[in-house]
Amino acid sequence: MDNNTNELIDQVLKRMKESNPYKRQARIIRLLREIEGLDQRQLGQLLGVDHSTISRYERVGCNDFKVLCRLSEVFGSSLDVFKV
Repeated sequence: MDNNTNELIDQVLKRMKESNPYKRQARIIRLLREIEGLDQRQLGQLLGVDHSTISRYERVGCNDFKVLCRLSEVFGSSLDVFKV
């Protein structure tokens, strides 16, 4: 992940008024997916899950460590990005 992406994530996080850490994480997942130009179905294929699962991650976050590690790999990001 490049510095511009990190800066964009930081800006989005600063503007968020959401206090629920999983909701913040959900927004980050969606933001990264959109930055990569993927739709939910494409991201689901990369992770080996259905697009409805991606939709759920983007609504309520994800607490599955293996999935978070895989998201980190797909997006080329640090696992810390998804920390709640």
